[in-house]
Amino acid sequence: AILWDDTAIIDIINAIHNNAISNLPPRPSYVRINSIVDFKIGIIEYLRLVGGGSMHNIVAPNTSEQYQNVMIRLRDIEINPYVQALRIHIGRPFASTAKFMDRETLSQPVPTNKIAPEPPHLLVFS
Repeated sequence: AILWDDTAIIDIINAIHNNAISNLPPRPSYVRINSIVDFKIGIIEYLRLVGGGSMHNIVAPNTSEQYQNVMIRLRDIEINPYVQALRIHIGRPFASTAKFMDRETLSQPVPTNKIAPEPPHLLVFS
């Protein structure tokens, strides 16, 4: 699951629309900037391509290979120059990741303890 910081996403969208971030690299297709919901859907759909399926903010890998692919894709998103520029501008991660131990009730999300990217990249998904 991705646990979004909605305030951070609103700050990102406002900064983009107000041209508050100079010299932005090209925007990847999965970063949608029309609304907070659109922003989230873009990233979830991009993860879903390798993760087996999704529901709302939950990507549902069915195998360890799909889970690994989702984590790799999260890292790819995280080190993207455009995403890093957004992260630098807002000064904090804009989401955290968790997994559900009980797939039936989707209760008790457990943090994934994601490893931070190598410097100079900043953590986007804590």
